[in-house]
Amino acid sequence: MLEAAGSESADVLRLWRILCILFLWVFLVVITFVAAALAAKKLETFPKYAGKIFLVGLVFTTVVLFAVVATSFQTSSASVSAENQSAQIEVVGKLWWWEVNYLSPDGDILFTTANEIHLPLNKVTRIRLLAADVIHSFWVPELGGKVDMIPGHRNYIELEPHKLGNFTGLCAELCGKQHALMTISVVVEPTDAYQNWISDQSKPNTVP
Repeated sequence: MLEAAGSESADVLRLWRILCILFLWVFLVVITFVAAALAAKKLETFPKYAGKIFLVGLVFTTVVLFAVVATSFQTSSASVSAENQSAQIEVVGKLWWWEVNYLSPDGDILFTTANEIHLPLNKVTRIRLLAADVIHSFWVPELGGKVDMIPGHRNYIELEPHKLGNFTGLCAELCGKQHALMTISVVVEPTDAYQNWISDQSKPNTVP
């Protein structure tokens, strides 16, 4: 997740850096006041303005928490697309593997792969996420954020990769004994190579 390779993951990484710096600063402020309180206790003195410091700290904490919540919601909502749009790929989480269906513009299944997704470089791909049995969570750290896959419910995510390569995704929700082995390979390739791969996969099966 610290090596962003897509638009969505870059947003998540930016949020992570903001929160990391913010909470480090908060930690230092808290430690400073703890040290001051210990020193005041040792000297058996208590400043008259302690009540004002408490109120300032309370307001500051409230503002920080609301800012964190608002920024987090803004980042997460930007990577999840509207439900009424058509999806290009459908990913179904199962115990303990991933079924990947490539869809036509009409929503029909063109072909199916297992544990492997192909994405075109610098193109937005809309993915519909389903769960066949228990709750799973789709996460490709270098390309986007986590989205839960809930039985009986459809969730969506949009991925726009900016780097070529093979990226590893995983289930980020404990889903059973083989949860740790539930990984998925995401191949990002140039648009021409991606279209050729789609064409090859769409051909009828032949007997070896």
